Amino acid sequence: MNDYLHQFSSTFAEVNETIIQSYEVDKINNGIKSFRLTKEAQDSVNNKFHGGFYSKWKDFTQLQINKSTYELGSSTSVVEPSYTLYCVIDNLKVSYIESSLKLVLSVSLLGPYYLIYGLEEVRIQRQSKSTPYPESFFGNVQKIVSPIGIISPLYVQLKGDIKKQFPKYRQIPFFILESQVNGIRLNESPTECTVFDALFAGLDQSHFKFVGDPYYALDEWKK
Repeated sequence: MNDYLHQFSSTFAEVNETIIQSYEVDKINNGIKSFRLTKEAQDSVNNKFHGGFYSKWKDFTQLQINKSTYELGSSTSVVEPSYTLYCVIDNLKVSYIESSLKLVLSVSLLGPYYLIYGLEEVRIQRQSKSTPYPESFFGNVQKIVSPIGIISPLYVQLKGDIKKQFPKYRQIPFFILESQVNGIRLNESPTECTVFDALFAGLDQSHFKFVGDPYYALDEWKK
């Protein structure tokens, strides 16, 4: 665990333990171990996809569809260890440049944890010289890690709704999500994975800028 996790090691010990128990060595390449989900963890993900947990998630997403005036999208899979809801708050496209503001909520399938953050993206598309398809590039990208500005009302609403649907789940603060897990590397990466990678997977966001309070939701973890 890095300095952040050392500082709060007693508070977030269960998060670290969940990750350690969920992964095992997949292969060793040049002395570097790459990890994968254990059979037990993968079975748990599969069972939740085919069981009551998935039904509760569907009820939650349907509630948001009924309440929201925003464009919504949901991602569920037996491959990724989380379910994710996307709310498009703003989207503007001018010529080959598109900017968007989304609110992202993910629920982990490996432990009783969730996350919420805003995501501001600028996407640039141009025609590929080698294929008939356009190429996409991301320009400025940043995460909004606490309920501030235009995302605040929806952020607070989603947080309240997810707590009602999954009352035992707690939000992991951003500073913990970005912390590296000692010794665990995924997909043959030369660097150790973050808590975000291990519990939620998806898009690698470790290099994104962020705004807001990285310690937001820490109060949920106080005994």
